[in-house]
Amino acid sequence: ILRSDWSSDVCSSDLTVMFMSRFGRSPMYIFGALGSIMFIAGIILAGVILADKQIQIFNGLPYRPTTEQPLFFISLCCSIIGTQLFLAGFLGQLITRSSSDRNYYIIDKSI
Repeated sequence: ILRSDWSSDVCSSDLTVMFMSRFGRSPMYIFGALGSIMFIAGIILAGVILADKQIQIFNGLPYRPTTEQPLFFISLCCSIIGTQLFLAGFLGQLITRSSSDRNYYIIDKSI
């Protein structure tokens, strides 16, 4: 009996194997990079919002409060998620560093 979602199971297991083989010993690489990108994107979006508000104030145009703009909450979420991803990578790195089989080596032959 063939299942209709068989290909999605194979794809997700392939992604899991690829992730564990590349980043299993150093999760900070992937989570730190994604977290930094998200955090920087949130900071840039917040800067755009604040710059737009300052330009509108300077030109005497009506402006909306910053917290009434949806882009503000998107930038806030990006910053929070980026921080969480970075910390998840840092904690994962600490856990893999303190692993008991970290310095386990397979010796092929003795001299």
